[in-house]
Amino acid sequence: MWHSGRRQKLKNYMGTPITANRVAWSLTAILGLGLSAGVAFYFGYDYGLQSVGASAGEVKQLRLSTQQQQKELLQLKNDLVSLKQDRDIAIQTAKKLQEDNKNQLASVADMQEQIMLFQRLLGAKGSTNTLSIENVTIKKIADNQFQYRLLLTQVTNNQTDISGKATVRILGMTKNQVITAVPVDFRFQYFKSVTGSMTLPVGFQADSIEITLQVLGKKATKIEKRFKWEVAT
Repeated sequence: MWHSGRRQKLKNYMGTPITANRVAWSLTAILGLGLSAGVAFYFGYDYGLQSVGASAGEVKQLRLSTQQQQKELLQLKNDLVSLKQDRDIAIQTAKKLQEDNKNQLASVADMQEQIMLFQRLLGAKGSTNTLSIENVTIKKIADNQFQYRLLLTQVTNNQTDISGKATVRILGMTKNQVITAVPVDFRFQYFKSVTGSMTLPVGFQADSIEITLQVLGKKATKIEKRFKWEVAT
């Protein structure tokens, strides 16, 4: 009997038509729940911002400022890379100009030397055969290794070549210290540049360089000349 009464009430409730009032109340309840959730989120978010000492507007401004700073930092990095590239190019250009200038100065010095040599040879017409050691240039090419260059000249009227051997000796500061380089052959008519190399012992202090020219043939002669040991820079 009791169960029959409950079933009847349930049937009556399920069979009750949906009215406008019931729909309105349902929508109101849903909107109320949504509004409550939104208000709770807003106050919770605002409370979270206030707990760290910033408002929503300040956080937005901070984000914009951070983005701007990141853009400026990226631009600075790009500018720095460009400046480094410009610096490297400038350094390479300066080195190239210095090397070119050095080579040009060396070429000018060689031309001046040749002009003076030609002037001396032309001014010596009518003289007898004369072999001479004009100068010697010494350059350091490695530790204890040196290269020498001899400028040899001959004033002659018969336009004949002269040939022989050039021997170079290095005299040390201490007595009886002598280093002899490998002899170099020469053959020329008016002038010639003769080059050779030598290696000095560790601790050897050179004082002077002595050149001996031994002319071969019918008119064999021997010429010696000593120069101060000076290494070109």
